[in-house]
Amino acid sequence: MRRKLLIAAFTALAFPCLGAPPWLGTYTWNNTGAESQYGNVSQTCELQLSLDPGGKVEISCEVYWQPGMDAGFGAEISQTGIVSTKKANGTFILILPFTFEDSTQNKGTGKITITRSTALLEVTTTQVNEPRAARQYGTYKLKKAHQDK
Repeated sequence: MRRKLLIAAFTALAFPCLGAPPWLGTYTWNNTGAESQYGNVSQTCELQLSLDPGGKVEISCEVYWQPGMDAGFGAEISQTGIVSTKKANGTFILILPFTFEDSTQNKGTGKITITRSTALLEVTTTQVNEPRAARQYGTYKLKKAHQDK
């Protein structure tokens, strides 16, 4: 428990001092070339993680299905809500739990688990207003997009 508190404290203090943490940025997944495994539907999921001026983590997610309906949501969490753990092999894992309301008033919960350059996005709707959008949520394993400087 003490280790988690120290890691959380270091993480919270290091963000403003060291610039942007390496796990911020854009993560993507698509089924290009494997559409037949997904009912001949082209799917893309894009997740963006950034810090607002107050230091909160901003989450933005868009899920695109063609043909079908697109869905998207935003959420934010405080840095103290981030759980940081370390695997036995020394790999650090960040877990960002969140709640959301999407553009069609569906509500739900989610969790982002970041390990190195991957993000496992798990989204569950708890209140469905628009089923066509809600069905696009689930679990996606995304890879960090590398941006040229």
